[in-house]
Amino acid sequence: MIRLPHLMTVAALAFGSAANAQPRPNASCSNSAPLSIAAAPVSLRSSGATVGVIDSAALAPFFGRTLSQALTAHLPGVSVMRSSGVAGTGSRIWLRGPSGILMTQQPLLFIDGIRADGEMQSIIFGIGGQAPSRLDDIPIEDVECIYVLRGPATTAQYGTDAAGGVIHVITRKASAESARVETFFEGGTTQDVGDYPANFGNATSCTRVRSALGLCATSPVRSWSPLEADSPFRTATLLHGGGRAAIVANEHAALGVSGSGTLDDGAFRNNEHRQYAAGLTGGVHSDSTFGMQGDLWLMGGRADLPYVGNPMVSILNSALLGSSVDDPVHRGYRGAPLSVLEEFGTEQHLRRLGGVVHVDWKPKQWLSVGALAGREDSRVRDQPLPPPPPSSQFPPEPRTTSSPPAVDDATPELRAQRTSAAMSATATYGSTARFTSEVSASYLSETNRQVTSTSSSYSWRAFDGKTKGVVVRQTLAWHDRRFFDAGLRHDLLDRAFVKLENPTYPFASAAWDLGREPFFPTGRVLSSLRIRGAYGESGDSRPYIAAFDLALTVPAGTPVKISPPPVERTRELEGGVDVGLFSERVMVDATLFTKRTSDGLVQALVPPGVGTGVFQTVINAGAWSNRGAELALRAKIVDGGFVRTDLAVTFTALKNEVTSLGNTPPLIGTYFSIVPGYPLYGAWGRRFTVTDANKDGVIVPAEVVADTATQYLGSPVPTRELGVAPSFVFGRAVTVAALVDYRGGFRAVNSGGRLRCNVVCADLYLPTESMVEQARAVDPDASAAWVEDASFVRLRELSVAWTMPAAWSKHVGARSASLVLAGRNLFTSTSYTGLDPEGALTGQTRIDQQDLFTLPPPRTVSLRLDVGW
Repeated sequence: MIRLPHLMTVAALAFGSAANAQPRPNASCSNSAPLSIAAAPVSLRSSGATVGVIDSAALAPFFGRTLSQALTAHLPGVSVMRSSGVAGTGSRIWLRGPSGILMTQQPLLFIDGIRADGEMQSIIFGIGGQAPSRLDDIPIEDVECIYVLRGPATTAQYGTDAAGGVIHVITRKASAESARVETFFEGGTTQDVGDYPANFGNATSCTRVRSALGLCATSPVRSWSPLEADSPFRTATLLHGGGRAAIVANEHAALGVSGSGTLDDGAFRNNEHRQYAAGLTGGVHSDSTFGMQGDLWLMGGRADLPYVGNPMVSILNSALLGSSVDDPVHRGYRGAPLSVLEEFGTEQHLRRLGGVVHVDWKPKQWLSVGALAGREDSRVRDQPLPPPPPSSQFPPEPRTTSSPPAVDDATPELRAQRTSAAMSATATYGSTARFTSEVSASYLSETNRQVTSTSSSYSWRAFDGKTKGVVVRQTLAWHDRRFFDAGLRHDLLDRAFVKLENPTYPFASAAWDLGREPFFPTGRVLSSLRIRGAYGESGDSRPYIAAFDLALTVPAGTPVKISPPPVERTRELEGGVDVGLFSERVMVDATLFTKRTSDGLVQALVPPGVGTGVFQTVINAGAWSNRGAELALRAKIVDGGFVRTDLAVTFTALKNEVTSLGNTPPLIGTYFSIVPGYPLYGAWGRRFTVTDANKDGVIVPAEVVADTATQYLGSPVPTRELGVAPSFVFGRAVTVAALVDYRGGFRAVNSGGRLRCNVVCADLYLPTESMVEQARAVDPDASAAWVEDASFVRLRELSVAWTMPAAWSKHVGARSASLVLAGRNLFTSTSYTGLDPEGALTGQTRIDQQDLFTLPPPRTVSLRLDVGW
């Protein structure tokens, strides 16, 4: 890992987004967006709310990128952080900042208009925070458009549980304009590029602290690199391939099939990820008044996930903690060979089957009717990898009478079914003042089961719910330049685990396209101007699932609120401006937003004397806010005959703050706490001073003085994000592009480093280390120094794409062909001293940032061939 000053690196690495060797048709991705279910997409020019759009032309075929990777650093306000470098694991995604106390608000996933499984941490056996994300099951080759609705200003019409935003994926359809047959094949390698520290020690494990206390005699210091002699890493194989075919494709009917498969052997041994997907799409259009479209998909695979980051059974822990100086590599945790520890983990099997049917009917010129119905079933089964070896190799831990019995033959499953249906009617009338009235109704049924069976027991949990919603919406377009939109949605909620208040969500927006006004000054610099604003509300009922999981008890005699409790409610206001410069060669979109959440669930203690004993309960006392600014710039810098240079820049500034906990005291943790006036799960610790009193360069506990009170140290999530993305096209055949991602203004706990400094870190033995690093190693009161600045710059993507001459393609009867050489995670700059500033032991569903031997993202290089007939 290369460590350089961040601002110099950002300036030096100003490169851009992924190349697209073979653009695919993107229909109306950039012109309209699905702001409501079943109704016709809304024109983006007429909407006062911002919608992030990534179309198929921007989804360059790198090496089978996941949906999380496609969203990374391409849209402002969309934060994506990879949780682990283990193959098959997912990323944390926040839209306009983190939100939630009892349970963090995750964005919902929609596929072609219906709710799908978008769980970002889909696992039953916890293995150190790493877990697969169901967002990444979707094959990118089948994606036509990705719409990102960042908050309630745009998601109000999606109803309850959309407070955290919506990611709406539209899949590719067969059409007369598309190629009849397309196929691709990709091969590459994955390598671990982590900068792992050396271990230090001596024959008696005599650290300077023990020596200063007179507990041992100092002996010569040794150093070794335990991961070099018997490395658990490998140069792994990456294979990805598939294709699609249009069986029927004309103006009245279309039928197509698609399929793909991925084999990803992770850089860590015994980490394998297998994935497959198949799709069927078809539609009929009798005339301009009637159309029907159907889509069916099957996704599945298997992921073998090793234990990484768990302090009890991790090969990284065993090697980096160096439990034996005499044999630091082959003897790990509790004396077990590291090769044995590698075998532990979880094998996860996945199957997802879903489909949707859309019907559009226009009985009158002024009347449109739309309907959809669909369902997705998903099933995840986790199987522990082989049990521990015989006691001669791996002695068991001592059992106590309170220890739970071992679980054998455990086969837990997560099963989810989501059934969606919606209908809308839209009437348009008027000429100069054009009115649109819309009424729609939607229905969602969710069934979630977690089943665990063993040779001696069977258990299950259920979280079921139904949501019925009605939306009324009215719009006005004046001279096709001034647009107004207002409406509301009312939901009827049926949650099996709790009775909730039925909410109503208002929304409104306005936009003024000043560039089309007769009085707009046309000049050489300013070519277009649009101002916009939007307001919306949404709620989240999912934290009540977490409350149910806690099994909190309220004693008899406790005052009980008679009316149903409200959902966590989020209100969002945004405003912005879209500017075109130099005849639209430069486009700038700027947005300011503020989100406020109230009625947030927090844990509280029932006062003594109420009922019997002291119990915990959950109350709607939390409130927090997210404020920020978003900027997107797209520029055509050079547009010559032989060379074209494009540049895309995204920037986000975020501020999160807890505004109230009611009468509940601050929630104080070891490193992260929830305190009014500070960010959710902000980092806190005791600052300290250190002085080398005897000037010998060696710091001992007596030379470290810690403050008596804890202080705020920083945000656990990035407060500044920058994506810089130009591309260079030479002769319309060769494209060179890259994507640089900067995250700044946040802190991470280097728990792995602190654990190593119990025995083997350099700070315990070498006087050449800095005083701060020595102080945090020898004195537990200096633990705040382990809360480090985690800002980083990462070269996410770099590619060279070549579109082959048409004459070459014709030799094999093809219409087009292209080659792409691509790499990912090629360079990282950070001052963070842990293994990686992005990884998180806490996984995808927690806000606090903690690194405990979490694998860094691996370096991947691949070559891909695309051919279309």
